[in-house]
Amino acid sequence: MFTASCGPRRLLFIAARHSSHGDTVITKKSNLANDMFSLWFHAPMVIAKRCESMAASAFAGEAHDATEMNRMVFEKAEASIESALAINSTMALQGLAFFRTMSLGQQPDFSSRHGEALAAAAVKPYAKRVRSNERRLNGGKG
Repeated sequence: MFTASCGPRRLLFIAARHSSHGDTVITKKSNLANDMFSLWFHAPMVIAKRCESMAASAFAGEAHDATEMNRMVFEKAEASIESALAINSTMALQGLAFFRTMSLGQQPDFSSRHGEALAAAAVKPYAKRVRSNERRLNGGKG
C-alpha cells in the first residue's frame, strides 16, 4: 500500500501539480515536433557517418571499432528502457490527475493532448541519443 511519506493525499497533490487547469496534461511544453524532426533529419546522418566509418575500416583492412559497434546496440536498449519508463510515469501522472478531477466532481478533459504527451515521452529518449550521436560523430560541430 502507501507509505507515510507517499500517501493518497500526496499522490493527489503530485497529480494536481502536474495537471493543467484540472485536466491530465503535463504542464511541461511538449517537444514532440522537435524530437520527431530530430529523428527524421539527424538519424540518417548518424547512420551515414557510421556506415562511412565501417566502410573506411573495411577498405583499409582494419578491424571495426568495437566501441562504436557496442554503442550502437546498447544505446538502443537504454533508450527503449528509458522510453518505457517515461511512458509509464506519464500514464501514471495522467491517471492520477484523472482520478483527482473525477473525485472533485469535475469533467475530465478527453482531448488528444494526452496522447501527444505519451508520444513525446516515448520519442524523447531516442531523439536525445540521435542528437548527441550526430554531435559526437561530426566532431562536436552542429
